[in-house]
Amino acid sequence: MAQKLLEGARLPKSSEYPHLDLYMDQVTTYLEQQLGGLSRHPGDDKILTKTMINNYAKAGLLNPPVRKKYSADHLLQLVFIYMMKNFLTINDVQKILDPVKEVCFTEEQRTGHAPKKGEEDPAPKETFARVYDELEEELSDGARDCIRDIENKIRAAGGSFEDADPSVKAQLQQFDAICRIAADIYVRKLYLEKLLDSFH
Repeated sequence: MAQKLLEGARLPKSSEYPHLDLYMDQVTTYLEQQLGGLSRHPGDDKILTKTMINNYAKAGLLNPPVRKKYSADHLLQLVFIYMMKNFLTINDVQKILDPVKEVCFTEEQRTGHAPKKGEEDPAPKETFARVYDELEEELSDGARDCIRDIENKIRAAGGSFEDADPSVKAQLQQFDAICRIAADIYVRKLYLEKLLDSFH
């Protein structure tokens, strides 16, 4: 059951992203197509709106576009933001992304401003595509482990409330399965928040 519900929950590899820069309408359309499987109601829920993307760029969460165009690196950043904003605050997402952006982009790429005259803008030490590919691989590998774990929780819930009235037993078992999965999500989210709070 978990396998069927999560069918299509995958990220494209960084090499699958367009190598041509895109305008805003093309960005939103492309991300709708690529990330639909990670949405609760594909086609109904907007993955990312123009307003969201503009706000992320204004806040410095997303590198500013270059002449109103977005590169593959912009798309990769937007995927990180989309995934993390579902369970973290925007401030927490920024706390995670800022140090990585320092390593993967020049100051000009991060801010849209050329360095002051006489100041050097050092070349990036790493590529954002490599960072993204780690996420993509983790989602692929983690999804299999997660599906197995969810199915174990559902099986365990199927053995609960054995002495309940038969007319409500299935409802109680379904509620138990939901609670087991929700408790796991809650503890992982709490751990992540506390880990972020420990960062200086």
